[in-house]
Amino acid sequence: MSLLIESIFFSNKESSKEQKDKFLNCFLKQGKFKEIIKSSDENETNKILNEYKSDYPIIAILIHIVIDKKLSSSESSMMELIDNKSKIITEYREKRKMNSFIVTLIDIDDSSIPMKSKTRDEINNRLFSLFLCRLFKNGCSLVTNQINDVRESLNIVETSSIDKSGDFQCPICHKSGFATNLSEDHLREHIFIFHCNCSLRDIENSIPVCPICNIRPLERMGVHLHESHGEKGVPTEKQLSLSKIYAFCLVVVRKRSNNTYLLVNEAAGRGYWLPGGKLNVNEALQQCAVRETKEETGIDIELKGILRVEFSPMVNYSRMRVIFYAEPLDENQPPRLIPNYESMGAIYVSLDDLSSFTLRGKEPTIWFNYVDKNKPIHPLSLLALEGSLPK
Repeated sequence: MSLLIESIFFSNKESSKEQKDKFLNCFLKQGKFKEIIKSSDENETNKILNEYKSDYPIIAILIHIVIDKKLSSSESSMMELIDNKSKIITEYREKRKMNSFIVTLIDIDDSSIPMKSKTRDEINNRLFSLFLCRLFKNGCSLVTNQINDVRESLNIVETSSIDKSGDFQCPICHKSGFATNLSEDHLREHIFIFHCNCSLRDIENSIPVCPICNIRPLERMGVHLHESHGEKGVPTEKQLSLSKIYAFCLVVVRKRSNNTYLLVNEAAGRGYWLPGGKLNVNEALQQCAVRETKEETGIDIELKGILRVEFSPMVNYSRMRVIFYAEPLDENQPPRLIPNYESMGAIYVSLDDLSSFTLRGKEPTIWFNYVDKNKPIHPLSLLALEGSLPK
């Protein structure tokens, strides 16, 4: 299998050989790629794709976007560049029908902005969140500004999609010449990372029958793979979840230093939402909130209070939902960006930029504005174990 890397480093005369070698050496250790193809820009990439005749399918594409000093002084120029890259990724998906894992690595050089470093960091983070939003909408598999995320995701691609470890194949990617002869575990992980950005309708049309057990599941395919074909010996969420009364939590996480809020990019193109999820057996709601936030976003949090407790009685079951307010334990801890079963990643956004994101529901808008207006946050002591003494 081949890895195609598009980077200005391969043509920019101002980039030293040491820079180019250091950048490329980050990926030469990815030993299972038979070929690493270098491209300097989208024109060269298109030429490579038009003339590509190798026996090794291109399983992954890394697009390295460098926002240099000249570009970083003009937000409109940066957005124009990102929109152009987004259109190219759409072309790869829709016209070329490429199923490759497409990673965009964004380097923003903001050193020319004459501001305090904290202000530059805020601008950098805000721009990155907008770039991520645009690129995901157009079919990118991963958008990151951390080279370690690229290396880790390519390691997962190698393990889950190249190894000849079993008799299963991806119903989508085998047509492109890869993700064949996979084990049950590798096929499950392949679908989670390669097709996390596909809409529910596209998944249903492309994978109507489970490729492992050959049945048409009643639940969504991702849930079926996770619940029915999950890691051996590990209890499933269905086994752990409560019955009759379904308890959930949502968490509004605010970074106080720059007044930004944490959003989860839900899988299958469902949109951005608050971190949260179902309560497990023998788990307190507070523990659930901390666990689900960590699983979906990679952020460790400290619960600060309760915004609301909701209870909705229904005929066959009832729903209870607690909405917590929290803050990150470490404001410098970056959100997870690599897709997995839990989510496609997470990002901090400001209220001003929230309208740029496709939201799964109205909760982020409601509760971010609520917190921003300094409305009441109730004490955590409102939730307690039965029989415990009040403080």
